[in-house]
Amino acid sequence: MRLIKVYHEAIGELHPICDIDKLLEQMEWLYSWSNGTREEIDPTVDEDAILILNLVLSIALCAEEASKSFAAGALYNSYRDLVVARQSTPAVNVRHVIIAILEGFFHFYMCSPRLAWRMIGLAGRIAMEMGFHSLDVCKEYIQTDRQRAEVAIISCTIVILDRQWSAATGLRPNFQTSDFEMAQASLVDTPYLKAMMAFTLVSDNFNEPIARAARGNMYVDDDGLEVAAFQIKQWRKRALENHNFIHPNEWSDSTPKPPAWTLVLYLRSIAVQGILLRSFFLANPDVTDMKKIKIGLKLVSDSIGVLSILDKTTNIYRLQHPHFQHFLSTSCALLFLIVAYTEHKRATSSPEFPNDYAETVGSNFEAALKLSAAYRRTFRQSHKLWKRIIAMKEPLIRLGILPNEARCEGKAAFSGPVAVTEVPIDQRSQSSEMSLKPSNTGSSSMLDPVITDEDWVEFDMQCGPQRSNLMGALPAAIADSDSTMDVLDPLFLDWPMYAAPTQRFFSESTF
Repeated sequence: MRLIKVYHEAIGELHPICDIDKLLEQMEWLYSWSNGTREEIDPTVDEDAILILNLVLSIALCAEEASKSFAAGALYNSYRDLVVARQSTPAVNVRHVIIAILEGFFHFYMCSPRLAWRMIGLAGRIAMEMGFHSLDVCKEYIQTDRQRAEVAIISCTIVILDRQWSAATGLRPNFQTSDFEMAQASLVDTPYLKAMMAFTLVSDNFNEPIARAARGNMYVDDDGLEVAAFQIKQWRKRALENHNFIHPNEWSDSTPKPPAWTLVLYLRSIAVQGILLRSFFLANPDVTDMKKIKIGLKLVSDSIGVLSILDKTTNIYRLQHPHFQHFLSTSCALLFLIVAYTEHKRATSSPEFPNDYAETVGSNFEAALKLSAAYRRTFRQSHKLWKRIIAMKEPLIRLGILPNEARCEGKAAFSGPVAVTEVPIDQRSQSSEMSLKPSNTGSSSMLDPVITDEDWVEFDMQCGPQRSNLMGALPAAIADSDSTMDVLDPLFLDWPMYAAPTQRFFSESTF
């Protein structure tokens, strides 16, 4: 029961493709039936329903226990063959689509965004096979408003996740928004889905300028950049108004906390502005613009500051770690691009940088390092990001941004185990609104094991999703280990790659 509520807090509030009350009823019946206290048959609990329940539990275990969840991997492998069978047989009801979407969520939480992207493509094609992409078909053959609302929610979820996970992999989306006529904000009541469907329309306006800058071509002009930033702010304003959004800097014990999804939208708007700004620094290394530097540092400070507050005061950072990890990686990428840009300008001229430049960069570096270090044992993407950030410490010391003492502090603090305190799950917030709770990044026993690259490889071999061993296929441990992180993990390592004639970022996408 608790794990179903964890799933609802991590995913259900954003993408309500499952009826949580129905899942709780079915789970209660299954426990009663297995204990012999009930003999009557519940006609709603068939094989599809049990598969959905198992997927929900697996996702909840990933969200709660992190991507290195042996229990989640073992549970998934116990019913994996049945899920594969559903994918290779004709679809007969909407639950086949839901099963494919849930499997995509599972792979995403297990740090396999390419598999997630593949599964959301399959989910969309199953929906098309059943005619759910057509507004006329749905009006003709779906009899009730409740069923039509369910199809609209699923259609919006497919479109949004397809955009999101294609950005995570650097691959093209499986679908265009117009492919699903039922994917309309006006047909759903969920605020997050409404906002994200509106965002898909806005994002199309500046995906191409970002891609041009990534290829080394001229970036969008200042007027275009300001127009895009204005559109993002207006989208954020419309999405968050009437939902009691309060910036985390203004939180107090007596302040009611906003729904978690509002923070996801707020941070996404900052991330998009940062990605747009990166196009300037990438395409104009010889142009000095102090205004752009100040704006960039402000965006980085806001994003990392919000993430730090979330980690210290709530459990939502951990439960929705894949979302927030992307925002942290994006902020770090912008931060170090600004450092590279300013140092290039310092070497070629003597511009006057903001007085608090070094302090701002240093404080954000330490905050990002602390966040990634705190979760590097439990989340593969945090482990990878931590490696990248810690590698930047020495260059920042040489540039005078960090003090010399940081060199010794870094060796002492990060050569051994990272301190992490697990908050008992019964003390964490399970409601749709976040409450102030102790952080899970305090101190712990130094006897805790350190997770290394080899540990992640071993975990993939033992409990990761099973893959084909056909000749020419990559072993699972190689496909998802750190050996691929430079070329195959753009979301979690949203990082500059230096190559002549320009610095290039992977996955130049607004999602």
